Amino acid sequence: MLGSAGDRRMANSGSARFVGWVLLVATTAFVGIRASSRIDGNTPVPSVPRPVPQAQGPISQLQELAGVSPAQGSTVCPRPKVMIVLRLSDALRTRGTFDPARVRLLLDGTDVTRKSVILGTQDYPQRSASLMYAPEKPLIRGLHRGLFRFASTRGPQTYAWSFTVAPIPCQ
Repeated sequence: MLGSAGDRRMANSGSARFVGWVLLVATTAFVGIRASSRIDGNTPVPSVPRPVPQAQGPISQLQELAGVSPAQGSTVCPRPKVMIVLRLSDALRTRGTFDPARVRLLLDGTDVTRKSVILGTQDYPQRSASLMYAPEKPLIRGLHRGLFRFASTRGPQTYAWSFTVAPIPCQ
């Protein structure tokens, strides 16, 4: 229900791209995940991602990037959830809401942005958002590389990281 003036501004500002909103606290941990939507317009998909580790190393130098999962150098199961948590700046928003056209998420060189689920806060202007990609098929064992490109107030930015898939159970 759109009750407040801020809610009406969000509805009129192109936020209709996002079918389901969730409450996200992007200070590096999720609090109240309820539902999400896919960029490609499919039916909302429930999701309960694990907390994203606090930014460390080079990631901490990128003010818009609040967290990445799996973490750099980590070992994960064959179906990891790849997640990017963002602190939104004007460079990542259009009319106050997150604009997914301003980001690209690649896994092993393949753009998976359109297959990612978008999560975002319900404030205006929107302060944080995240992308979560769950591979359709198990990833092969070994090293995998993630690449995240995004607009920034300092110009285009890129964050690259890698993780290893091992034959361990997914939780």
